[in-house]
Amino acid sequence: MKQFLNIKFTERRNASDAVVSSTELKHLITNWPYVMRQVTDDWARRFAYEIWEKAAKPYWCPTLKQAHVMQKMVRELARACTDETVILIE
Repeated sequence: MKQFLNIKFTERRNASDAVVSSTELKHLITNWPYVMRQVTDDWARRFAYEIWEKAAKPYWCPTLKQAHVMQKMVRELARACTDETVILIE
């Protein structure tokens, strides 16, 4: 974020400039705590926590590379959850 004459603005001024839609970003961030709990790799853990901290900023939008990695991590988490065998007890 840049500051000029006490007016704050972001690099991406329009919604059309965003890499992911607001709905997609909301979905990713909603599932992000689950990703943070399940990740085992050191690099992925640091990435997950950095994204979580950045997501707290109101005008933050992920870069193209960040969005791609985030989508992949959420997709892998969903795939891992569906791979587990669920036993229903009646």
